[in-house]
Order: sequence, then structure tokens, then C-alpha cells
Amino acid sequence: MENIVYKDYYVWLDEQEINDSKKNILKSAIILFSQNGYDSTSTSQIAREANVSEGLIFKYFKSKKELKLAIIEPIINNLLPSYSDEFITRVSNELSNINDLISYAIYDRYYFLKMNKEIIIIIFNEVLHDKDMMETIIEKLKDRYQILKSYLNNLLEDKNIDTDSFIRLSFGQLLVYFLQRFHFKVINNDENKDIDLMINNIIRFINS
Repeated sequence: MENIVYKDYYVWLDEQEINDSKKNILKSAIILFSQNGYDSTSTSQIAREANVSEGLIFKYFKSKKELKLAIIEPIINNLLPSYSDEFITRVSNELSNINDLISYAIYDRYYFLKMNKEIIIIIFNEVLHDKDMMETIIEKLKDRYQILKSYLNNLLEDKNIDTDSFIRLSFGQLLVYFLQRFHFKVINNDENKDIDLMINNIIRFINS
């Protein structure tokens, strides 16, 4: 059977063979952790949001931390690596022009972040004070990063910019924009115009 590459955590969750009450607890925890923060969210609040007893939460999860990890680990261990593999395959097989690659990569990564925005916000908040989680993410993606970097080296060989700087420039801007829009909520402009402007600025910079 062909492996399914999931881009959306909620689609992945709905496909899992777990009962509806447990799924509802996970979805409710995602909403509250992303809105209020992990430390500021109690299991009693999650129980009210999910319309279940607090005891049922502890039937499925030994602690609030275990519940948090049940949300985060599928993204880190499954969705992000498999989606990155699909991304690298398409980029290396179909996109040989740096401008086309920038446009595709920025839009593709942005909509992945947007589809999973609540969990990405939870992960962002956690890595700020959890060094082990950051190291886990780096370990999961480092081989894929090197593959992408090797491919980009060829496309950028006639440009006056090194590949690591290009990746930081491109995806750093994207992450900041995502956080401003969905986490700090200080941006409410037309997102497609904003993304197009970002792409044009990156292309202009590497061609300058």
C-alpha cells in the first residue's frame, strides 16, 4: 500500500484508530494550549472544552505533559519528515529555476504552517524553553536539510549569496510572518499579497 503523506494534522488525527472522545480531548487541548499557553491551561479547562470528565483525560493520558507530547510528537516524528521528503522530491524533480523554486517553496511552506497553525504555535512556545525539543526537531530534519542544501547549491552557484544565508533569509521571513499573523495577530492584510511581496523581495535580493 502506498504511504499517505499527510499535510494536515487534523486529517491525520481523524484517520487514526482511536475513539472519538480521545480525539476530542486532543483537539480541545490543541485549541487551549495554542490560545492560552501550555502552563496556563488546566486539565479541567480541557475537560470542559471537550465536554468530558477530567477523569477521562487521565484515563487516556497519565499527565498533562503526556497529552502535550501526544499532540506534538506526530508533527515532529511523522508529518514534518514525510512532508519534507515529498517537498524535496518535487523541488529536485520539477523545479530547475531558482525563481520558480522560491515561489513554490514559500507558498508550500506557508500553507503547511497555516493548516497546522495551532500546533506550530504550541511547538514554537515549547522550544523557547525546551532545548531537548529543539534538538529533536533538528535531528529529524538535518539529513533532509543537507539534501535540500546540496540541490540549492547548484541553483545558486552564479548568485552572490551562500546557501545557508539564502535558506535563513527565505524561511526566516516566512516564520516571522506566520507568527505575526497567527500567534501575535498583529497582521491582517491580504495574505496572498503579503506572500507575493515576500517572494518578490527574496528574488530581488538574490538577483541584486
